[in-house]
Amino acid sequence: MENTIKALKSSPIFNLSLTSKELFHSNFIAWLISEYPNDMWSIFSKYTEVKDSVKFEIVKDTVKREEKHIDLMFQIKRIDEIDDSENRERIIIENKVKSLPYLEQLKEYSDNFPKAHCILLSLSTPNHLLNEDKKKVRESNWFLLTYEEFSVKLEAQLQIGFKGSSNDNIYHRMIISDYINFIKNLVEINRNTEVLENDYYDWYGDIFKDLNNIRLGDFYVKKKCENIINLIFEEVKKMNIGNVGSMSISSSIVHSTDGEFRFYYSFNERTYVSVEISRMYYRKLVYVSNEKKDGKAVHNYKEVFDSENDVVPFFNELNWFNFDKIPDSKKDTTYKSYKNFNSFGNAKYCQCRLNENNTVNEIINYFKDDLTLIISKSDLINQKFTI
Repeated sequence: MENTIKALKSSPIFNLSLTSKELFHSNFIAWLISEYPNDMWSIFSKYTEVKDSVKFEIVKDTVKREEKHIDLMFQIKRIDEIDDSENRERIIIENKVKSLPYLEQLKEYSDNFPKAHCILLSLSTPNHLLNEDKKKVRESNWFLLTYEEFSVKLEAQLQIGFKGSSNDNIYHRMIISDYINFIKNLVEINRNTEVLENDYYDWYGDIFKDLNNIRLGDFYVKKKCENIINLIFEEVKKMNIGNVGSMSISSSIVHSTDGEFRFYYSFNERTYVSVEISRMYYRKLVYVSNEKKDGKAVHNYKEVFDSENDVVPFFNELNWFNFDKIPDSKKDTTYKSYKNFNSFGNAKYCQCRLNENNTVNEIINYFKDDLTLIISKSDLINQKFTI
């Protein structure tokens, strides 16, 4: 990791990318496609179902950015045909550097362009979304191209020589070479964000500090959070508890570098709970809404519940706000919350502070145990907080 960080510090392309990490890649690749369309088509065509792709070419000046939320889009046509916009085919590229792709998002994008050829360019390999052959996203027409593969293809093309409007441009070759090395180093960092069950939950140690010195601490932690909450989600689904359709997950960065990951369970349209970790704080939250939004209109439910006097006591009775199952050896026992319960909007939560003696597997089990407990109380919760 030391050599990786040193290489990134000395890279002009990396330092330029820090202004907008994911947008930078999309913008740079858009420049490559515009400047060297034939070379880039020889790479991207391998990840499409375009028949006789060598007989096609990218149409000049058709590269689009952020059109209908698509990161990159361009058009192709047959080389031997007169350019007719009606006969062109579209290529769309979804670019994922800082985050993992989600199936619903990909389906939404491809539905907007039903005849397009879709390429998922991703730093991480989204194994949970892929077919058995690992080449396509399941239940979709998205082909996977990892950044690791992309760097190999770019490097091979660079060795052959890019042939575009700026043929033999030494400056271009230098920045493309720097970009390839930049990708390779990102791939190496990304490998270190893999979450293994026997690892300790000590993500804010030396690796984080070193990466934070080059403004990649947030990237490192965010990918860790995404990986662990996806792992938790898969493990909970295996338990066959509750309704999978009522489950959802999220992750984010708060306070610049603190990672958060959350597992939500909705009992009905007004009531949900979540189990969360924010850096080292393990939280259990409950939310009961007294209002229903219908477009711009807001309607009150028939029965109104006060979070302090109704919601918290009820969930206390269900033993929800209890952390006794986490051994003292795994907690910071000196931590005392300012209040027994904290508020996040209308939500109420309680928390303890974990220490670095917890393994990932133990974290997963905390989530599984607490979700099993509260989902088993579904009937009681739905009877109390009726719609």
